[in-house]
Amino acid sequence: MLNTMGIIFAGNEELRMGELTRARSLAAMPVAGRYRLIDFILSSMVNSGITNIGLTTKFNFQSLLDHLGGGTEWDLSRKKYGLFILPPFYKSENRITESGESKIQSLYNVLHYIRRGKQDYCMLAEGNAVINTTFDEMLDFHRENHSDITVMYSKNADATASQDGCFDVAADNRIKDISPNNTQNAAKSVGFCIIDTDLLITLVESCYARGEYDFSKDIIGKNLTKLRIFGYEFNGYYRHIYDIQSYYRFSMELLNRDVRDTLFENEKKIYTKIKDMVPARYQSNAKVSNSFIADGCIIDGEVNNSVLFRAVEVRKGSKINNCIIMQNGKVLENSVLNAVIMDKNVVIGSGKTLVSEPTFPIVIGKNRVI
Repeated sequence: MLNTMGIIFAGNEELRMGELTRARSLAAMPVAGRYRLIDFILSSMVNSGITNIGLTTKFNFQSLLDHLGGGTEWDLSRKKYGLFILPPFYKSENRITESGESKIQSLYNVLHYIRRGKQDYCMLAEGNAVINTTFDEMLDFHRENHSDITVMYSKNADATASQDGCFDVAADNRIKDISPNNTQNAAKSVGFCIIDTDLLITLVESCYARGEYDFSKDIIGKNLTKLRIFGYEFNGYYRHIYDIQSYYRFSMELLNRDVRDTLFENEKKIYTKIKDMVPARYQSNAKVSNSFIADGCIIDGEVNNSVLFRAVEVRKGSKINNCIIMQNGKVLENSVLNAVIMDKNVVIGSGKTLVSEPTFPIVIGKNRVI
């Protein structure tokens, strides 16, 4: 796919994530003990041979910049092309209200980057998707059907979490309509599409000039009879992280070996920023079952069905069940936690009890002491 450039929308301001995205963009959300959400789509593009990738940003992107650096871990620190962080900027004649800012606005702001690329195709992707795939077959599908726009969809995705709506797909895979039928078996967009680069530039400029900013409605919906727009079905593992519950559900799914194998144990690697730390240490009172334990952890209590990030400490007498504890978290002696999400650098004092249900986990923001 060397003839394809990538655009990742990494500027999502997801208010439904509450404290977890107060100081970071959603794409920079820590997952699976050592990764960030952005790692999945970025690695999938790299594994597809895409070497010219731009990330659009808007809110709280310092954490994202720190994580990505120059793109070395993804082999994107290159003399030609590579990884480009595209900070937000707005022209004085911008007529969009804050509530109307969208993919079209983001694309219009980075048209200079898109024009500079020499690739014939552009892969557009959301930065808050969990997926491990390559896009070679999708590009072949796009070419074979002489498609102008090819949209990836899934019937297995969460019915409440479609990135760009649902589609009515004909037997020949052509999209006939944007469907309100958001049922479990509907063709739900997963937020990825391939579009001819010159056509993308034309459509974005045209929509912006007319004050149209909804990608699904104004670029796909209004061109269904004018352009060849096809749907490409994805049948693999996919999750869209859009609120606290979806983040928690995905983290708990990682404790299933089949899910872990699908995402991490195959020839398509998920790359991330490397940190050199000592292995986890299990002391004499440690009891651990069905959990993710990252490097640098010190465990002297009980940990069950939980995800612990780097350098987490669980002291003697404490019991951790169904929890997510991010980097440098500390649970002191004789505390009990169930269904708790702890952001970075949180300390739970001795003898504390925090108990909730998995359907509505307790969330503790960064740098708090309880």
